[in-house]
Amino acid sequence: MHDIDLTPDLHQRFCAALTRASGIRLGENKRTLVETRLRKRVQELGLADTTAYMGWVFQRDNLAAEMPVIINLLTTNKTDFFREPAHYEYLRTRVLPAHLGGETFTFWSAASATGEEAYSAAMLMAEHFHGAPAYTILGSDISQNVLSRARKGVYYANQLRDIPAHLAAKYTVPGKNAKGHEVFRITADLREHVRFSPMNLMLDSYPVYRGFHAVFLRNVLIYFDEAVQRQVIGRIVNHIRPGGYLFVGHSETMQVRDPRLIQCASAIYRKEQG
Repeated sequence: MHDIDLTPDLHQRFCAALTRASGIRLGENKRTLVETRLRKRVQELGLADTTAYMGWVFQRDNLAAEMPVIINLLTTNKTDFFREPAHYEYLRTRVLPAHLGGETFTFWSAASATGEEAYSAAMLMAEHFHGAPAYTILGSDISQNVLSRARKGVYYANQLRDIPAHLAAKYTVPGKNAKGHEVFRITADLREHVRFSPMNLMLDSYPVYRGFHAVFLRNVLIYFDEAVQRQVIGRIVNHIRPGGYLFVGHSETMQVRDPRLIQCASAIYRKEQG
């Protein structure tokens, strides 16, 4: 295989197509990253180099079919259990106790990656509702690959390090994977409360429930330009009930400019208007 030789012009054309499809922005400084992430796909297709791959994508009208593969290769999907713990503490001590009984608590992890965020929230809700079927969680992501892993709910021991010990003992089950390595799976009872579904935040409208009590939209806005950030936040807020909460990443607070929201803690907002 020849050295990868993605030209600036092809890189720019490729990144523009990626942004139109997913909202993700990759500048010229990410050309090496793009080349590295695409290398395996170039080999799978038996092509000479990245330039040949771009020709295959653009000249042979393969872009639409190939885009899900591209997104899976280029999205980082970095997440951890109980990442940004102050958010989970606010959920546990402020949001859940204020919830009125008799109504299912609804939660959306809007960039759920491999599921750690959704399952972290599920553990807190299971504790708060004492195992009653009083909550439901939607996890969504643009990458089908990570959603498949999220549905399985299987993690290595080092991935569980930030779960409080009593919760890890209660909501994970040890076992072995196909290679004989020790792994831990989220308990079936907890997984029953969590549904994972593909979602592209670039859609004009989202085919999900309107009226969530809380939405985590964390560490995804940083990949979008300012105009897309405003659009995504506006559409997300449409799906939060009055009195419900939006959580964003701590580095993303400057991007939140929706008049229906008031800030109530660091990177946490409450919807005050309908």
